Amino acid sequence: MSALVRHQLWLVVAAGLVFFTNLGGPGLWDRDEPRNAGCAREMLERGDLVVPTFNGELRAHKPVLTYWLMMASYSVWGVDEFGARFFSALLGVGTVILTYHIGRMLYTAETGFWSAIVLATSLMFGVSSRAATPDAPLVFTCTLTLCLFVRASTRARQRDDTPLPTALSDWIPIYAAMALAVLAKGPVGFLLPIAAIGLYLLIVLPCESPAPVTDSLGGRLRRVLARFSPLRIQRIAWQMRPLTGALVIALIAFPWYILVGLQTDGAFLQEFLVNHNKNRFTTSMENHRGPVFYYLIAILIGMAPGSIFAGPTIARVRSRLRENHAWRDSDVLMLCWAGVIIGAFSLAGTKLPSYVLPSYPALAVLVGAFLYTWITENQRVDRRWFPASMMTLGLIGAGIAIGLPIAAHLLLPGEEWLGAVGLVPLTAAIVCWMSARRRQYLTAVRVYGASAVALAILAFGFVALHVDRHQNDQPVMAAIRAVGGEDAVEHVAAFGHFRSTYVYYAGHRVEEFREADEVARFFDSTAPGYLIVEERKLERLRQVLPDDVAEIYRDKQFLKEGDLLVLARPRPAASVRTADQPDQAEQR
Repeated sequence: MSALVRHQLWLVVAAGLVFFTNLGGPGLWDRDEPRNAGCAREMLERGDLVVPTFNGELRAHKPVLTYWLMMASYSVWGVDEFGARFFSALLGVGTVILTYHIGRMLYTAETGFWSAIVLATSLMFGVSSRAATPDAPLVFTCTLTLCLFVRASTRARQRDDTPLPTALSDWIPIYAAMALAVLAKGPVGFLLPIAAIGLYLLIVLPCESPAPVTDSLGGRLRRVLARFSPLRIQRIAWQMRPLTGALVIALIAFPWYILVGLQTDGAFLQEFLVNHNKNRFTTSMENHRGPVFYYLIAILIGMAPGSIFAGPTIARVRSRLRENHAWRDSDVLMLCWAGVIIGAFSLAGTKLPSYVLPSYPALAVLVGAFLYTWITENQRVDRRWFPASMMTLGLIGAGIAIGLPIAAHLLLPGEEWLGAVGLVPLTAAIVCWMSARRRQYLTAVRVYGASAVALAILAFGFVALHVDRHQNDQPVMAAIRAVGGEDAVEHVAAFGHFRSTYVYYAGHRVEEFREADEVARFFDSTAPGYLIVEERKLERLRQVLPDDVAEIYRDKQFLKEGDLLVLARPRPAASVRTADQPDQAEQR
C-alpha cells in the first residue's frame, strides 16, 4: 500500500471518528443550528428550492447551499439531528483530506498528514464539522479553492517555472469552487480567496524594480512600491482571467440569487447583502464585538490543542523566510491565505470566532511543517520549544481535570466525572516529553496525534452528549405532546423567552409574545393553548391568566437561573410533570 493511500485511509478513519461519533445524539443547540435545520425542513415540506423561511418568516441570514445539503440529507436519513448535521461532518472529513493534499503538494506527504491531524482535532473546526451551520460548507469550498490553486500552480512551475497558472482548464475549477463558496456564505466566498491568491502572486512573481537595488530603507521602500504598483496589480489581476471567473460564478451562483430576489421582491437581497454583509462589516451587531487582536486569541483557543505549537511554528516560518528556504513560497502562500482572512475580519465591526475558520487549513499546514521538521531535522529547532509545548498541553489537561468538575458542580449537577477527560492530554504530555528526552521524536509526535484524536472523540462524542441531557428544549415539547397529543404542538407560544429550538422540535410555528395582553388574547382564542414562560416572568401575567390555566411542566433552565414552566388551558387531566419524574426522563 502506497504512503498516499495509507495516509488518506488513516485520516478518513480519524476524522470520521471525530466528526461522526454520536453525531445525532445531542439535540440542536440554540440558536443557529435549529434555525438552519428548521429552515431546510420548511423548504423541503413546501418543495421550495429557492426561498428560505424559518417559523414561517423569511430567513435572509445565509444563502441556500447549506439548506440544499440538509434537504438532500433529510431525504435519505430523515428529518432529525443526524440528518441536519450529516453534510457538515462529511464536508469536515473532505476538508481534512484537502488539507492533506495541500501540505503534500507544497511540502511533503508527512507534512500533509500531520497538518490534517492538527486540523481534524482543532476545537473550532470540530465544532463546525458537527454543527448544522454554513461554516463547514464554506470552509470546504474555500479549502477546495486553495487546493485547486496549489495543484494548478504546481503544474505551472513544472511546465513554465512560474507559480502563475495560465491554462483556462486551471482557472475554471478554481472559480467554480469560489462560486460554491458564494452559495455557501455570500460575497466573502469569492472576495477573500481571490484577494489571498492575488496577494501571493504579487509577492512571489518576479518584479523588475526601476530603482537600483540597495539595502537602505529608501531602497526597500521603492522595491515594495514597485511590487505593489497599480499597473503591476492590474497586469497580474488580468492574468488571473477575471472574465472567466465572472462567467463561471455567474453561471453557478447567480441563478439562485436572481430567483430569490424575484420571488421575495428584493427583500432577501436587501437584508442579506446590506444587513448581514455590509452592516456586519461596518458595525458591531448583536453585541459581537472585540478588539483588533480578537482573532489572535480566538485562534489560539479555536485551534487547540494544535495551537500549543504556535510559538515554534512562528519561529520556524520566520527562519525559513530569512534563509530563502526551498519552502519559502509555500510559506508565503499559507501566510497570504490566513493573513487575508484574519486581517479582513479583524477590521470588521462584528466579530465571531467562526468567521476566520477558512484560515484554519492554512494555519494547520504551517503547524504540520513544523512537526515534520522537528521529527526529521530536530537540530534546526530550538530544543526548548517542544518541552514548552508539552508543558502547555499538560496545563490544558490539568485545567480540564480541575476546572470541568467545578463547572459541572455549579451548572451540570451529576456530571462532575467529565473532568476525567483531562487525563488524556495530561498523560500524553508526560509520554511525549519522555519520548523526546530519549530522542524518539516520531514516537512523541505520534503519541500527540493519537491523544489529540482521542480527546476530540471524547469531547465531541461523549462530553457534549452528557451536557446536552440538561437542555430543556426537547423535554418541553415532549411534555406538551404527552398532555395534549401530537396536535398540541400546533398551539404553542412563548412569553418573554424564545428559543429557536422550540420551533424545530414542535415542527410548527411558535408565537413569540412580549406583552401580557398578547398572552390573554392567546388563551382566549386558542383551545387548547400551551405557553412557555420563565418563572421569574410569571408575575407579569398574573392579572391576565385565566383561572383554569394549569402548570404542566417545570424544570431548571439550562445554564440559567430559575425554572422554566409550561402553562396550559384548559386544565388537562394529566398531572403536573417535573424533570425528575420517571416518565419525563424517558421522554428525554
